[in-house]
Amino acid sequence: MTLFAAGYNGTIVPYSVDEHGKLSQISPGVQANSSGTWPSWIAYTSRHANPSPSSADKDALYAVNDLYSVDETAPGRIFSHTYDPTNGSIVQTGKNDAQRNNGTSSGGDGPVSCLVGHGPSKGLLFVANYNSGTAAVLAIDADGTLSEPKEVFQFTRPATQPKVGPVADRQDHSYAHQASISPSGRWVYVCDLGADQIHHLRIQEGKVEFTGSTHVKIGSGPRHITFHHDSGKTWAYLASELDNTVSAFAVDEASGNLNLIGQPILASPPGIPLSGDGILPTNRTTAEIAVVPAGDFLYVSNRGDTVQDHITIFQRNQLTGELSFVEWVQSGGRMPRHFSLSSDTGKDDQARWLVVGHQTDQNLVVFKRDVGSGRLTKVSERRDDVGQVAFAGFSPF
Repeated sequence: MTLFAAGYNGTIVPYSVDEHGKLSQISPGVQANSSGTWPSWIAYTSRHANPSPSSADKDALYAVNDLYSVDETAPGRIFSHTYDPTNGSIVQTGKNDAQRNNGTSSGGDGPVSCLVGHGPSKGLLFVANYNSGTAAVLAIDADGTLSEPKEVFQFTRPATQPKVGPVADRQDHSYAHQASISPSGRWVYVCDLGADQIHHLRIQEGKVEFTGSTHVKIGSGPRHITFHHDSGKTWAYLASELDNTVSAFAVDEASGNLNLIGQPILASPPGIPLSGDGILPTNRTTAEIAVVPAGDFLYVSNRGDTVQDHITIFQRNQLTGELSFVEWVQSGGRMPRHFSLSSDTGKDDQARWLVVGHQTDQNLVVFKRDVGSGRLTKVSERRDDVGQVAFAGFSPF
């Protein structure tokens, strides 16, 4: 299995994960600052292309692996690359030298998340721009390169709320923190931490339109949302950063509406303080969230401890969508900004591995996941290849 890590020192590095959970660096990857200075998210896709004109079999097709990294700067940029699994090389691509070297506009400032569409949204790349509070839509061309943004959606705080939210330094305007796609590919949802909203974008016949927003608890700061489909229904799970909670929703795929199930629950164990001694001034906050393919367990990363942070495990009721707390395990470092499950490779439906990237301690930690109980056991660790880790994602390559 292959995993890519990106860091705030400007590097992107590919790793292999063996059957024992050991991480091994495949190649030097993208060297510091050659694909932007802050590559904080990567999206993957594969396509088929014709061989070179000199090839003996001009009708043959070969697989090309594309990856797209956002550069969390102002103005924001996105870089396109191809990845060669035979030697681990990552090569920047572009229609010309300028695009290859400087990337493509992200349609805003501070891009922190991107995704490649599927189904009705196939051929599109969606980007969330944190600092400018925008979401952009870019077309992925046949050669894997990107066109300039075809749509940019500007979000604002609701007129019915005060100009500045309860957490003043994070809610003085819209901050688009993530774009996430529904299982059908018909809806993209943008988490707006600054406005306490989740914005809905509908994709229909190649067109993208804003249809409305789901309002969440004021001051909660929605950060990341993930989806799961089972029992003939689609469910969504939201990690709200500022109040350290997780919320469950039933998704109406026809209207795009998100209907809250019960009430948000804490991402930390009952009785554990959210602030005070041993906790950062920012308090405890959530970061990443994911559901395993079987739909029985959900994981969320928890930040704020001055010694070592945690991953929270919830069991999921597959009939009602409700969550119940299972365990809170140390993550192996501080500031677990991102993690991913090995099911993201498309080759491990049991999601036997979970890898966490820590921003403060600059390490990658591998956990083995017990499929029956959902519990995690730390098996390996690797440090200092990408500096402050922003992204640690299994890939289908």
